[in-house]
Order: sequence, then C-alpha cells, then structure tokens
Amino acid sequence: MKAKTLKLETIQDIETIRKTCMMCLNSFVKDKKHKIEVCISNVKTAKQRREIAQNNLNWVWCGDEAKQRQEYTPQEIHERNKLEYGIPIMCRDPDFAMLWQPFRYYIIEQKLRILKHMPITSIMSIEQMTEYLSTMKIDKESKGIFLNDKDDLFNKAMGRSKTR
Repeated sequence: MKAKTLKLETIQDIETIRKTCMMCLNSFVKDKKHKIEVCISNVKTAKQRREIAQNNLNWVWCGDEAKQRQEYTPQEIHERNKLEYGIPIMCRDPDFAMLWQPFRYYIIEQKLRILKHMPITSIMSIEQMTEYLSTMKIDKESKGIFLNDKDDLFNKAMGRSKTR
C-alpha cells in the first residue's frame, strides 16, 4: 500500500480516517503481510513553513561562509550576522532600541558575547527576516562570499515557492 495522507479538517473526516485505518489493519496487519505506521501531525501554515525555510537558509548560509572563510564557526558567523544585519533592523522598533541602548558603545567582542544569549533572528517577523537574509546575501556576495541559492530553500524562504 502506498502512503496515504488524510486531512482532518471537520468532524466528519474522523470516519474516513477510521475506515482507512480499519482497511489497512484488516488487509495488511491481520494477514501479517506488512506493519503499518500511523503518523498524526499538525499541518503547518504557509507562515510557519516560511519561518522554517528562512531559519534553514540562514544556517546554510552561515555554513557556506564558514567553509569559505575558515576563521569562524557557523555559530560565530551567526552571532556576527545578528550584530551586523539583525540589530539595525530590530532597532527600528523603539522598544527593542531601548533594550539595546545600554550595549551600543560596547566593543564588538562584548556585543558578540551578549548576542550569544539574546534572541534576534528568532524574534524577527517574516518581513524582517526576509530583509535580513536579502541584505546579508547582497553584502556578503559583494565581498566575494558565495551563498548558496540554487536550492528551492531560497525561494521558500523568500516566499516564492509554489506551495504556500
């Protein structure tokens, strides 16, 4: 039997799912032909899928840069990117700007230590994260650092995938 995806959108769908499970149990498990696996998962919204794609793309790019530069780990590059690209975007929000204010005049090494414990990209909106990724790509590539965008991941992250 091929894998089957059934969506539970209304209470009436429960009966369809029950019948499908019973059919599988009767025809495959009872005769010991096959084992079956039932997986129940929450359906992700387009927004959730894009957030995941953006996060994945961000880490792919941190890895790309780490391989090319070889002086920083992907985690260290992530912290530097948060400082260079994330903080300016987030400081447009007056509340965040007030939070960041005490750290403005710290030296870079101190700021990077603070950013290890401060969420930046994870609290960005989809629009902010799109700007963060776009700005970072343009700037890094102008400096000769190639960031992978051949994969469908780039289009998903930028909201240009076929399935939204």
